[in-house]
Amino acid sequence: MLRHFHMECQLKNRALVVESQPASGDMWQITFATGDRPGLFAMITGVLWVVGLNILSADIFTRPTGVALDVLRVERIPDPPRTQELLEKIRTDLEKSLSDSDYFGELVALKGKPSLLQQKNVPVMEDRIVIDEEGSDFYTIIEIYTWDRPGVLHAITRTRFELEVSIQLAKISTPGAQVADVFYVTDMGGNKLESREFHERICAQLLACLLQTP
Repeated sequence: MLRHFHMECQLKNRALVVESQPASGDMWQITFATGDRPGLFAMITGVLWVVGLNILSADIFTRPTGVALDVLRVERIPDPPRTQELLEKIRTDLEKSLSDSDYFGELVALKGKPSLLQQKNVPVMEDRIVIDEEGSDFYTIIEIYTWDRPGVLHAITRTRFELEVSIQLAKISTPGAQVADVFYVTDMGGNKLESREFHERICAQLLACLLQTP
């Protein structure tokens, strides 16, 4: 909490603060602090996907001050001797993306080469979306279950942004080859998504994006 507070204080002089540290095994934890905005988490996941990092878990929070704190744990660094260079590229690319959405669009569009991560043979599980309006008084809860592959979290968060659904809290986890993502969301006005027609649209578009993510 003290580290997060210190990061938030640094935002008085800059738009983005990024801290990274080794976690257990070959994993790394990367923490981002910046002003919250629509599409922010999709942008973070996109930048990490472009450099070939596989996100294993994420906790995202939006402070009452409007500061977003996103804590992500990634599987491993593709080129360990160049770890600091890669982390600096992540910071630079995200900083440029925050100030220029066209830069981010070009960055993602150029992502045509194979993942830097070794491909895994994983069992393909059936994609499933659950929308819960009863579990929270303030947020609609969207649970997404799918199988792990490069770029899947970015596809999910990009689609959620296109639907104009705002993430307030999220718990992202990858137990083995499975992905279990839980998002606490509202519409852009801060209200729950109580329309059944909107629920059906969300499910349809999320399932379509998962189907299109190989």
